[in-house]
Parts: sequence; C-alpha cells; structure tokens
Amino acid sequence: MNTATCFIVLLVVATVIGGIEAGESDMRKDVMGLFRRVICTGADSPCAACCPCCPGTSCKAESNGVSYCRKDEP
Repeated sequence: MNTATCFIVLLVVATVIGGIEAGESDMRKDVMGLFRRVICTGADSPCAACCPCCPGTSCKAESNGVSYCRKDEP
C-alpha cells in the first residue's frame, strides 16, 4: 500500500472510532439521568435529607409534622 492509501485507511478508522465514542457518551448521559431519577424521592413519599424530591415535586409539610414530596401545582 502506498502512503495515500494508508492515510485514507487511517482517516476512516479514526472516524469510526470517533463515532463509536460519541455514541457511548450519549449512552452515559442517559444512564446518569436514569441514576438521578432513581435516587430522588417520588411524589407522596416522605422527604429525605439525603435525596431531593424528584423534578415536578417539592417538599411540603403536613399537619402531622412530617414533610412529603408533593406534586407542584401548575
């Protein structure tokens, strides 16, 4: 193989590897989003100091003194 052919092959391999890595980084973002959703406190659950309420909910105190994550009013 001559120099031009080697250069083209190297360019194609680099493009393929770059595409694979880009796909993996998107996958990592999805997995991290899933992980964040798992560790948040869902609606109608007691508020926890270690885990914030999930998006769309907020911590509200009840008459019994316990705070619960409740859905936000629109």
